[in-house]
Amino acid sequence: MGFRLWLAIALNLGIASAELIGGFLGGSIALLADSVHNFGDVGTLTLAAVARNLGARPPSLRHTYGFKRFEVFAALINVIVLAAATALLLRESLFRLLHPARINSTLTIVVACVAFGANSLSILLLRVHEKHDLNLRAAVLHLMQDAVSSVVVIAVGFLSNTRVGHYADSLAAVAIGGAILFGVGSILRQVMRTLLEGAPVHIDVAELVRRSELHFNIRFHHVHVWEVGPGQCALTAHLLVRDMKVREAEELCGEVRDFLRENWGIQHVTLEPEVMGCGSEEVLGTWNTETVTAD
Repeated sequence: MGFRLWLAIALNLGIASAELIGGFLGGSIALLADSVHNFGDVGTLTLAAVARNLGARPPSLRHTYGFKRFEVFAALINVIVLAAATALLLRESLFRLLHPARINSTLTIVVACVAFGANSLSILLLRVHEKHDLNLRAAVLHLMQDAVSSVVVIAVGFLSNTRVGHYADSLAAVAIGGAILFGVGSILRQVMRTLLEGAPVHIDVAELVRRSELHFNIRFHHVHVWEVGPGQCALTAHLLVRDMKVREAEELCGEVRDFLRENWGIQHVTLEPEVMGCGSEEVLGTWNTETVTAD
């Protein structure tokens, strides 16, 4: 799998570089926009490769959750760079709409066809494994978008000598730039949700509590659900078990962990069984801001 991933990275780096050079030589803003999209794919694929290696490292005393969140910070940097580059291209595209210029149609078509072929090959390389890896699934979706963008650029090349040819290149660049910014917004929402330790988008905390209480006839409170990194969910909660022996409480906690893993995919669950309660039975606990001082 590692060879396929790095081969896809090399292919996309080559595509992006060729489109960048072809866009400048051929005067095509659409080709430049597609190169930015492909450079974004290089970043996405590289993150998937790095995350795969770092994610395999065991936790340490300094990094007790491991290094899954590295991918989140790297994705944030990738998003910022992509947004800045796209904004510059959109500005140039709008300028071109007001001041149309002829493009080198032959060069544009050839480079876009090569890009389409390389994107298709990258999709075939990774499609077998993407169902089992959230990072690769996102990368394959990006590659599919790039393949569609390449088709748009090819169409622009064929339209360059028509009446609308002077405007087609700029309009295509605006469309591709809009697609990039839409993807950037989606990734940014995921990044911020993780950094702010929000509940994963696929988990309804209220429904989780309701179903768990009905299934096990217990009370859940002080529930916290968050995402350490992509696909790595964690949960902590207090369980009010009343009069129950320690062994029975331990067995119950094991059953609850299995229930949460099977129904919501939460792999890391920490439960605190209580007999007397902790003075609060609210589902969502509040952060204790009182300062503890030593005697």
